[in-house]
Amino acid sequence: MGAIVLATGYDVFDPSVIPEYGYGRIDNVVTALEFERLLSASGPTAGHLDRPSELALRAEIADLEKGLHRANRQLGKLEEKHAKKTSEFMDEFKTGKSGDDADFERWASLAEKAAALKEELAPLKKKEVAAHTAKKLAFIQCVGSRDFRFNRFCSSYCCMHSVKEAMIAHEHDNETTSSIFCMDLRAVGRGFEEYKLRGGKSANIEYVRGRVAEITEDDSHNPIVWYESTTARRVEHETFDMVVLATACVPSVSTPKLAELMGLELDENGFFKTDPLAPLDTSRPGIFVCGCAQGPMDIPESVAQASSAAARAAEVVSMAGEVAVGGS
Repeated sequence: MGAIVLATGYDVFDPSVIPEYGYGRIDNVVTALEFERLLSASGPTAGHLDRPSELALRAEIADLEKGLHRANRQLGKLEEKHAKKTSEFMDEFKTGKSGDDADFERWASLAEKAAALKEELAPLKKKEVAAHTAKKLAFIQCVGSRDFRFNRFCSSYCCMHSVKEAMIAHEHDNETTSSIFCMDLRAVGRGFEEYKLRGGKSANIEYVRGRVAEITEDDSHNPIVWYESTTARRVEHETFDMVVLATACVPSVSTPKLAELMGLELDENGFFKTDPLAPLDTSRPGIFVCGCAQGPMDIPESVAQASSAAARAAEVVSMAGEVAVGGS
């Protein structure tokens, strides 16, 4: 007799199914994991909080400049071949004095293309000069969790994950301010409450009690958060540089198939069902779970559970070995 430990992990809730939050439609609305990647020194922005709208702007400018460089290079060859500047050629071409050389139609087309690219680049360059890193952040809690439309359960770690990200953002730039919108902030864990309070005191974090109803966008690609303040008892709105969605932790997509294969029960939330008094034990003896296979939890708790599950599996295997030796 052996033992099995299931550590299937979890999937991240897709916030695009909540259209009012604008994920996938508003550039500067990102998920918590995407934001953490932006904070990473090895990430796409080397740890600088460049807004996705500005990154898209730079990519567009780079593409246009590449096309302009290519057109100018081809124009240069034609100018050298015919010993004439493009401006002189275009004056002649428009008046019909250029002749009917086979190159002339192509030359005129390239000149018009280069002029159009320059005209398109000019306003984008002005926008690039005005671009800035994100300094005013909003974190939206319970995106897909504690929501009867999607998942009724609390995802457990999201609150402290947002506090941590807001504190790291402030460490990167001390001018950064963060507003964390929540129904209530769940700081369950050793030292978590103190960490939350420290964020408010030393990292410019404001905890806003209110449920966000909608996120819109202004002409400068700044997200506007509309929410009902449960303390002021009125609908309010505020403009931010970037909005971070704390998305729910949901069961891995492979969980139902694996449960069917192993003859295991799932709980009402789709995670592997365990014994209330033995939280590592599934509905079949000898099969154990750890981490988010059982339900949402953070890294320290997952690591502790993994050690416990390994010990439970070793206990089963050891007992089986003793029975085998005794039987022989």
